[in-house]
Amino acid sequence: MRKRLANILALGIKELFSIGADPVMLVLIVYTFTYAVYAVATGAKLGIEHASVAIVDEDHSALSRRIANVIANDSVNIRKVDSVEAMMKGGRASCSSGVAARMR
Repeated sequence: MRKRLANILALGIKELFSIGADPVMLVLIVYTFTYAVYAVATGAKLGIEHASVAIVDEDHSALSRRIANVIANDSVNIRKVDSVEAMMKGGRASCSSGVAARMR
């Protein structure tokens, strides 16, 4: 057991000398464990912001209005349109949903 620990210690010291001899690797390690972690932790957003959803409502029923209301919230813009192709190709909608006529 003692020989294993001595071997691990010797290998660890060898790796520290290797990193010290390679300044680029040292900079990358310091960057990875400091700034990169901080930047992701403070800048990551887990929710949707300013999404635009196009809904083609061919049914015009209470059910289709309820579906649109469920999707809508403060961070999602709902646009009721007749055709989504132009909106999707133009980048004005990131998602689309269709409600077929007589959907029950």
